[in-house]
Amino acid sequence: MTVRAVHGDAADLPDLLDGPVECIVTSPPYNAAMPYAGVSDVYTEREYRALAHTWAAAMHASLVRSGRLFLNVPAVSEFPNPDGSMSGRRWSPARWWR
Repeated sequence: MTVRAVHGDAADLPDLLDGPVECIVTSPPYNAAMPYAGVSDVYTEREYRALAHTWAAAMHASLVRSGRLFLNVPAVSEFPNPDGSMSGRRWSPARWWR
């Protein structure tokens, strides 16, 4: 078995891999204004949903048919305002990953 760590945007995953893989472990941005180096973590709900769809499609395309995806996102988070402050509005990033 070969294990390889790839650091990058999941949307680019098919380009980062040599071929299909059996397992993906990932922790995408939560859209909770968390400080990630070089990555925005403040999106509108529509933007985050579109990104989650793009990421999920790329990961699906990268897995073998019997592959597994381990996805780390919170069940509930606080939604950020456009300026990065927290709105107090609760939402579920996980719901876009069902």
